[in-house]
Amino acid sequence: MYVCMCEAVTDHEIRRAVENGASSVSEVMACTRAGTKCGACRAEIAELVDAAAPRSCRRRLGVIHETPAAAQMSESSAEAA
Repeated sequence: MYVCMCEAVTDHEIRRAVENGASSVSEVMACTRAGTKCGACRAEIAELVDAAAPRSCRRRLGVIHETPAAAQMSESSAEAA
């Protein structure tokens, strides 16, 4: 779905920008150009950033696919070192 009609930016592109590290509306604007013309889409960009942020933060920290057992093993390894 198009979020920014002026720059033809979709919600998928905005989510991808957040997954790649954009953590604010201004950072998404810099990455995608969404919201840089008339600004009418900035509220929707903010909603997408807020909705995607917890998931992307976990991805940047590398814990998306980590199981509880793997997390315990990582902690044990760190304590042993």
